[in-house]
Amino acid sequence: MISGICGLVLLNSDLKGIGIIILIIIINYIITISRPEETITLDTFNKDIIKIDSYISEQNKNLVLNTFLDCLVKKTDFYLEIFYKLIQDPNISKSLQKIDIDVVKLREDILDQLKIPINTLIRKEDISNYMSLAFIEAIGLRENYISKRALFLALFQDDYSNIFKLKCKFQIDKKDLYNALILSSIPVPKPEELSIGVGDFVRLRMKYGYRFKVNRS
Repeated sequence: MISGICGLVLLNSDLKGIGIIILIIIINYIITISRPEETITLDTFNKDIIKIDSYISEQNKNLVLNTFLDCLVKKTDFYLEIFYKLIQDPNISKSLQKIDIDVVKLREDILDQLKIPINTLIRKEDISNYMSLAFIEAIGLRENYISKRALFLALFQDDYSNIFKLKCKFQIDKKDLYNALILSSIPVPKPEELSIGVGDFVRLRMKYGYRFKVNRS
């Protein structure tokens, strides 16, 4: 009887140990796919060739690749497809809402457009160009990797026809969007840490490097 109880205790201990190991493996996997091989530093710009793929996480790389493959199968616009997928990200969605964009209507509009097949499919060269633009946006955001925010802003850097139409229809201003994305990454301060004054805005500008739009009316 005693030996049986001891056996159950040992079994439970073993199961807990296995559970902890599995949890560590899962956490390690999540961390790994969310990190790029390399980060953007000053040394990056001293390289003869910058391999853009090294500065994007497996997660975001798969997002771009899977969208590319989906478009080839469904014959849809790559830029609209990835635009739609990126606005599912809470930070991007909230940033759009901060600049008074109706995200629900925006999604509906994109889905309607994606129902229409296109004749000219995206090429690998177009993807490479898009990734280069995203790399530039990451630098502008002062990030050390290509994030979803950088991928999203890159869609506004070139005049992709369907994105340009969305931009005009929903009056999406890239500068306002940029500022909103920056603000969404700043931790919300505690009430006791808040103070009022021009100096606070100056310090934020120096620290995060973005411009504030001032309403002088």
